[in-house]
Amino acid sequence: MRKLSTVFLFCLALSLFSDQTWDFRDGDLHGFRPYNFIEYDLVPGEGFVSVGQNNAYFFAPSDLLLKASDYKYLEIGIDCDAALFPVYFGHPGIGPSEQTRLDVQIDKEKGVGLVNLQGHPNWKGDISLMRFDVVLRGGEKATVRYIRLLGEEPVYPDFGLVGNGDFSAGSRGWSGDASFGANGAAIPSGGALESDFISIPSGGKYILKVESTYNVETTVECLDILDRPIAKEVVTDGIATMVLPSMAAEVRLALRNTLDHGIDVMQIGFYGVPDDMPFSEALESIEMGEKIIGNAGENGPFLGGWIWEPTLGDTPNGTAIFRKEFDIESLDDIAEARFNVTGDDVVRTDLNGHILQGEYSNQWAIPEVFHVKEFLKEGRNVLVSRVLNGGGPGGLMADLEIIHKDGSRTLVVTDDTWQCATVSPDDDGWADVEPVCPATFLCVNGGGVWGPVIHSGVSSASFEIKGLDLPESLDPSTVWAPKATLVLPEAAGDLGGELEFSVRLQNDRYNFMIQGCKVSGTALSGKREYALDLSPTNFRFLPAGEYNVVVSMNPAKVSSCDIPGKVTMTRPDGEALGLSESRLDDLDIIPQLVMNGEERSTLTQYLVEVDQQRDKHFRELKTAIDNGVKGVWFHHRINFDKDGNPDFTDLDNFCTSILMRNPEAHIITIPGLDPMRSPKMMPFFDKNPDTLAIASDGHTDIVNYSGARQKSPSMASRKWLDEGDRILTLLVEHIKEMPYGSRIAAVLPSSGITWEWMYWGSQTKFEFLDYNPDFARAFADFAREKYETIDEANAAWGRNFASFEEIAEKNLLPTAEERNDGQDGRSIRLPSESQYVMDFNRCMAVVVTDAIIRFCDTVKRVSEGKLLAGAYYGYYKQISVSFWAQASGHWALSRLLASDSVDIFHAPSSYSGRGPGECGGLMVPEGSVRLNGKVFVTESDIRTLHTTQAIGRCRDLKETKAVLIREYAMSLARNVGFRYYDFSLGWVFRDLRLAELARALTDAEKTIIEARTKIVDPANSIAVVISENSMEHLTYNSATNTHAIVFQQTELAKSGIAWNDYITPGLQDIPTDHRMWLFENAFKLSPEDVAYIKEKILVPGNTVVFNIGVDVVAGDHFSTETLEALTGMSFDIDWESRSTRPARLTQLGVELLDAQNDKLFPTAERIVPAFRPVAEDGVRILAETEEGAPVFAESHVNGCRILFSSQPQERASWLRRIAKDAGLHCYNETNGDITWASGNFMGFHFTSGGARLLKAPVDEGTVLDLLSRKEYEIHGGVFEYYAPKMTSALFIVK
Repeated sequence: MRKLSTVFLFCLALSLFSDQTWDFRDGDLHGFRPYNFIEYDLVPGEGFVSVGQNNAYFFAPSDLLLKASDYKYLEIGIDCDAALFPVYFGHPGIGPSEQTRLDVQIDKEKGVGLVNLQGHPNWKGDISLMRFDVVLRGGEKATVRYIRLLGEEPVYPDFGLVGNGDFSAGSRGWSGDASFGANGAAIPSGGALESDFISIPSGGKYILKVESTYNVETTVECLDILDRPIAKEVVTDGIATMVLPSMAAEVRLALRNTLDHGIDVMQIGFYGVPDDMPFSEALESIEMGEKIIGNAGENGPFLGGWIWEPTLGDTPNGTAIFRKEFDIESLDDIAEARFNVTGDDVVRTDLNGHILQGEYSNQWAIPEVFHVKEFLKEGRNVLVSRVLNGGGPGGLMADLEIIHKDGSRTLVVTDDTWQCATVSPDDDGWADVEPVCPATFLCVNGGGVWGPVIHSGVSSASFEIKGLDLPESLDPSTVWAPKATLVLPEAAGDLGGELEFSVRLQNDRYNFMIQGCKVSGTALSGKREYALDLSPTNFRFLPAGEYNVVVSMNPAKVSSCDIPGKVTMTRPDGEALGLSESRLDDLDIIPQLVMNGEERSTLTQYLVEVDQQRDKHFRELKTAIDNGVKGVWFHHRINFDKDGNPDFTDLDNFCTSILMRNPEAHIITIPGLDPMRSPKMMPFFDKNPDTLAIASDGHTDIVNYSGARQKSPSMASRKWLDEGDRILTLLVEHIKEMPYGSRIAAVLPSSGITWEWMYWGSQTKFEFLDYNPDFARAFADFAREKYETIDEANAAWGRNFASFEEIAEKNLLPTAEERNDGQDGRSIRLPSESQYVMDFNRCMAVVVTDAIIRFCDTVKRVSEGKLLAGAYYGYYKQISVSFWAQASGHWALSRLLASDSVDIFHAPSSYSGRGPGECGGLMVPEGSVRLNGKVFVTESDIRTLHTTQAIGRCRDLKETKAVLIREYAMSLARNVGFRYYDFSLGWVFRDLRLAELARALTDAEKTIIEARTKIVDPANSIAVVISENSMEHLTYNSATNTHAIVFQQTELAKSGIAWNDYITPGLQDIPTDHRMWLFENAFKLSPEDVAYIKEKILVPGNTVVFNIGVDVVAGDHFSTETLEALTGMSFDIDWESRSTRPARLTQLGVELLDAQNDKLFPTAERIVPAFRPVAEDGVRILAETEEGAPVFAESHVNGCRILFSSQPQERASWLRRIAKDAGLHCYNETNGDITWASGNFMGFHFTSGGARLLKAPVDEGTVLDLLSRKEYEIHGGVFEYYAPKMTSALFIVK
């Protein structure tokens, strides 16, 4: 029987302790062994209460020995700020590793983390070790109440209590007159019990069940995603069915006792029902008390589970076949047969010699549905599926559902009775390969890394379509606005699920989608005719030619249609085609794209994949554009013909299909110039192996993203650079000749790992590249430019090379051993020992930026300056981990800022803290980008409720909404563009509620533009300065920049103060209006920078914070001369500075920083050497290590307040106090909240609920809530706002 989803279950009976349980609330550790906690205690009734840091963990008892098969779930009861709880396990004789890691997602509302153990491929055999990592920033607290291993999935309320079942924990999530006790919630006569608003996965069919001593009146109220009431229903029965509006985002239940005596409520359940499940079947499931899975608004979940070949594991390009044989007695008895299948990553199926491969065969999250009755035969049937795994977990999940005429069903589902074998990816005879072993059953649907996968339940109906009166002759002025209807001429059986209607124009070259919409099978039930929701088609962008007209209703059939079979498009002779001129404007307000000198649009965009040209993808694109997201960006995988020339047909199909229904859109293409991005480019490299990047041991199969090995170009290869120029030249020339050319705004060349110009192998520590001869030539050229003679280079390097030419000819590059020199445990390199390696690291970044500049130059030259150009680059606030940073080539942003050919930088939002309750963040120093007249666009690839990917995932619509608003606030406060990206998997715009939110956000942006509100306000923001030259000075074992830059961003976002990120070189361009400066990693500066700091920044009234050191690298030693001159302090150099515990504020530090509750640095000091300020006249010590060594000090120089920290990452509350003392405006003083604000704009992410006194930058006036459009009065610079927990809001001063 089909199952239901539980939206919430509020109950009394709650068993938390069964199976294997360790309950720390009894004051016993039960043999657990803590390590690296700053402090911990066992508090009876509370549990293991700890003060942690990011390397704190504890082991399970040493005598642990469990059978993995006995336990299906791990549950951890924990109260903390962390969203993720890593757990490692080991087997006898085999310790824990990344291959035995479990990521437990913490539900902060419940204080519980749960993970499916059976979904992990290595959870098997005997388990003899478990390690639990309590990942916290230094000084944060966590309370672990219990840990338990379970044989079955636990059931506990989403709302109500998480405790021991006696309601002693209160009534979290509910309010009213009820009291809670052993009998449940007791509502007195005339009393009420009301829930908080509860996020629901979708509108659609629901069942409400209230178990109580007497019937109670229950009101169900629905809000949309913008918190507007849209429906209300009152029920009085104990169980009721209802259909909620499709745009419903939240519901609230209000129970009212209208009787003259009390009522006890034992349990309240609210169940989502799949669209194609009758309410009668759903009610039966509830009465039977069955396990509850799935979601309202969804179609049928798979009945089979995930299987895989037992020896392949995560092998990239590993390919396997899976075979199942079954018998059919009679075909006459069969009414219908459906085969539902998905594979990670590419699946193809052979059923009795008939190949089944649909348009979604390479997307496991969009399963295929095939109607296969005609392929079945009496007697023995053979079903064979081939799956190619591109990397990461691989698997197959399928079910064959044979529906008999008497209504009964026969099922063939994936399980361990299927047989399998490995095959070559290019073996055309795979269907005939004999299997050699049983498949391994990985997990049921909903488990493992995949989460729930839903397939369509639409059966094979035949539809007539009327009203598609398309003209047979077309010209650029033709606009087609059909008013079409579906006619159901005969009974179609089960109509649950979705249908995709589309009209395409096709010929030997093109395949354009010109109309399309989704049709809900549920909406069709009981109807003879149904109006299609179609929009006008503009043929202005259609190339001339004759086209076949193809109408489809996937996965159903079209029996008849009143549309011509062919149409002809005629374009005027001598028609002027070409490019529009594009430029950027309003960089200090909201950056805008200007085309043709007058047409303006904001840089709110949607990024998709050009090879995903399915009906659903075009529908999602149209939804985005209709909701104000006018920019379409796409990753362009370039194809090639048999002669090796680029084939841009995919580009033509994509752009034309978009623009014919969305002529107002503008398009930006990101062409991939390597075989990882454009696999059809591989023959070029096969013919030219001398173009390949080479590792230190000579191999060319380089480890790239997700561990996959790939032959990749050396970015110094002259042949590859020439080929890239050729491709880009042909691409721009082709765009000029196409009707859609006038809507192309930019071409952003791409290469490197994941399109992002990260050098090959840089994400794998340590794969040392690049020993290609062309790279040696580039290094020689770099050295020739830096050093006037080879003698000067030899003196710097400690070498004896004969000439620069010898370096190039003999490939005289630093060896892997030289590059990986541990430098005696130091964090910072000395040039006298490492200049050779340091120059090589710098050359890596020069080679990458030279390639970017060359390709952008080509775009500019061929387009005659009309197209914008740019790249993924400058990830200073993400790629900061040593080795990755040096090897990536990403640390030469100043070179691109100086290029007239580079206009746009783009990058994902920070992966460090992007989940609900966290700060988000930009990867690129946006302030310097803006100062150079360029624009940065941040990519919001947030994992919404519609994906199971773990990176900062939002569990429900409420969290998704809060995080998307926070990300938008970040972009508005920092004057950058905003781009949605869901990997073409529909995480955002397939959900019309999130599309409605997108429209509200773009409307907010327009309000700011119309008000001409200048966002940039240097006088009230911290100037945060990143030293670009620091990276080449760091050793590969150093985490210095990670703490100084990435982790510091978290504290800045929690401070309530505005800030801007800049780089140097470029210090002299930063506005001197800034009154507070934070130098995050200035341990290497140019003499010009040092002089400028003295003259222009250390001035009366300013406050300057220096972290780590200032220009402390001096050839063959470390010097404090510049540091002492700038700070007015004396320093000792500490070579034994590694500490296991964070430094603590002194009593003076506590008083000056108003830090009674935040006395510890966030992390322990890990910088060698450390520069210790000396306590002397005029110098006050604000923090010390546990051993008493000074860490943080204050002085004054020329009326400028100086603060120096030998370790990075000051706490948010300290920064707030320092900034306020410097005269900067503080927008929000609530600890834990996230603030993204600047000038008259304010954005907040509220991590706790309650009233807020928010501070506007004016004393009196009005602020406008940009989403609700509600106004708030400002009095004394303050306005009051009630913030529900885990929500976000945007405001602007009117």
